Amino acid sequence: MRIVTNPSSGLMGVSIALEAAWRGARVVLVHGPLSCCSWLGWKNYLAKTVSVESTEEMLERVLEEVKEADMAFYAAAPADYKPEKREEGKIPSIAGSISLVLVPTKKIVEHAVKTNPNALHVGFTAEPLTGEKLVAKALEKLERYNLDLIAANSTVETGSGFAHETNHIYIVSRDGVLREVRAHKRVVARLLLDVAMQRYQGR
Repeated sequence: MRIVTNPSSGLMGVSIALEAAWRGARVVLVHGPLSCCSWLGWKNYLAKTVSVESTEEMLERVLEEVKEADMAFYAAAPADYKPEKREEGKIPSIAGSISLVLVPTKKIVEHAVKTNPNALHVGFTAEPLTGEKLVAKALEKLERYNLDLIAANSTVETGSGFAHETNHIYIVSRDGVLREVRAHKRVVARLLLDVAMQRYQGR
């Protein structure tokens, strides 16, 4: 079996969920497959956890949960494309050559913002860029999806992004870069929550 995926472990999302819960928030975590940590020791801190396998499933569950949210963080790495059609069962190797046609998936963050425009929405973007180019891409996505904040990290910088315990992010608003953080993802989550709370309280 071969799959098209990314090496996201879920650590960034889990770190944000736990940091918010430790501050007294009622946290609902919608997540895909996790390889970052065991359920033991942290699941009970959260009000609710929802496990999904596909981007379509994640969209459906996020739209259900975001209706009542005061703040929403989109740290998952859902698929941007999906197969145009699904085959039931195994395709026999004697079938000869096949073509795989991919079509765009719906953008979860776009639909979530429209579902609850009154919440504070914090997006994430992972790009094969660094520095000013990464920040420019983050600003573009922040405007496109009408986000309040966006955290941008590089996929080509050592020790940042997927499959690392550390991260290097730029926290960006329409005013520009509010903070640059290079630390363990648990610390990144703490500092990101600080910025988000300041923005929420300043509304």
